[in-house]
Amino acid sequence: VNNGAACEAQITGLPQNAAEATVYVTNSRQNSTSETLKPAEGSLTLTLPAESFVTIIIKKTMKIRHITAALGLMALAVQNLLK
Repeated sequence: VNNGAACEAQITGLPQNAAEATVYVTNSRQNSTSETLKPAEGSLTLTLPAESFVTIIIKKTMKIRHITAALGLMALAVQNLLK
């Protein structure tokens, strides 16, 4: 929550595999508008509009082994549905 004037904020300590950040802003002029930003080296810089509520959702890059495991689970689910 930014209760004051518009300002720039830097968020640090994000996971190194953070692929993108979706930033939602709600205030008297914006109703949950969103913007997608790209974190760099575990940090994100963004502008906080005046008197606003800001939500940031971080999406991480999936590693190949996670994708392979997810596809394997999906294949098992499909096989079970076809039985």
